[in-house]
Amino acid sequence: LAFKGKGWGRGRYGMLNEKMGATNDDDNDRSDRKGDHNKAIIGAAVAGGGVLLGVVSVWLDHRATVQFKRAANRYNSRAVTSLRFEPSRLGVGVGAVLTF
Repeated sequence: LAFKGKGWGRGRYGMLNEKMGATNDDDNDRSDRKGDHNKAIIGAAVAGGGVLLGVVSVWLDHRATVQFKRAANRYNSRAVTSLRFEPSRLGVGVGAVLTF
């Protein structure tokens, strides 16, 4: 069954749109604008994610710097070498502990 004539095959409301002066091009323009809106939402989400990732990376970098400084200060503040004599842990007697 084939229908030939004005408006057929132009979508669900093809005939009505043609009588009202609208064409499929007008419908396509409206759908294109909807696609741009979706692209804008996706772009905003990607940009927001990038900003959030940047803030988190700056915060983590700061925390790593602080931890590194603490470790360096702990390392530098200990005695360089020491020799201690203390009771032996393995039995009766005196043991020597050398740290460097």
